[in-house]
Amino acid sequence: MLIRKILAVVMSICMLCSVCENIQAKANVTKHTKTAQSGEEFTIASAEGVSQVYLNKDSKEYLGLSRVADCFAEDVKLVSNYKPEIVTEEKDLKGNVIIAGSIGNNSLIDNLIETKKINVDNVND
Repeated sequence: MLIRKILAVVMSICMLCSVCENIQAKANVTKHTKTAQSGEEFTIASAEGVSQVYLNKDSKEYLGLSRVADCFAEDVKLVSNYKPEIVTEEKDLKGNVIIAGSIGNNSLIDNLIETKKINVDNVND
């Protein structure tokens, strides 16, 4: 079970890193990612604003994810000139947010599942 949770965290990290690779390497570029369920675009970085990265500071994953989030934010800045803010308080969230964490270790993710805002039926333990 622990190995599966670690694998889920690693997969989340890989997904964050793959987002960086998809951002075009020039300043003032807007990168949009379509969400799977709604088909709406999600802006990571643009002149109009930059997404926040949310980490649950009370999570046992916090130390590892904070390092990854710092690297991710620096990578986004390198390719877009806009650096995502890393946020640890839910009350401070605004605009587009990238949530770093895993099921059962992040209260925001768990709340989104409970309220049916995200569907995790295809996610395995």
